[in-house]
Amino acid sequence: MSAWAKPGVKCVCIRDDWKGFEVYERMGIHVPSRLPMINEVLTINEVMDDLSHVPGRVTSNIGLTFVELGHDWGFALDCFRPLITKSQEDDVALFRSLLDALPIGESA
Repeated sequence: MSAWAKPGVKCVCIRDDWKGFEVYERMGIHVPSRLPMINEVLTINEVMDDLSHVPGRVTSNIGLTFVELGHDWGFALDCFRPLITKSQEDDVALFRSLLDALPIGESA
């Protein structure tokens, strides 16, 4: 299971090589025309914990479905990363500056 992939979380598509879907087309199964695109921000609808039945190259057994796509086809988790918002970046920067201020080997 993923630490970040949960329903309602926004994520970014980092890989859109959906060649595995060609297998479905050859089998006569309708493939949705709407697939995730590189840099597209999507909202997770459901986390699927078993993609072992998916043909083609699947590098993750965890799949995600998305609100914006309007269908329930699952896409491999490793094709997506969580969306980091500006406020999250600011929070991390604040803690990083505190850590950077400490000399190596000393504690606060």
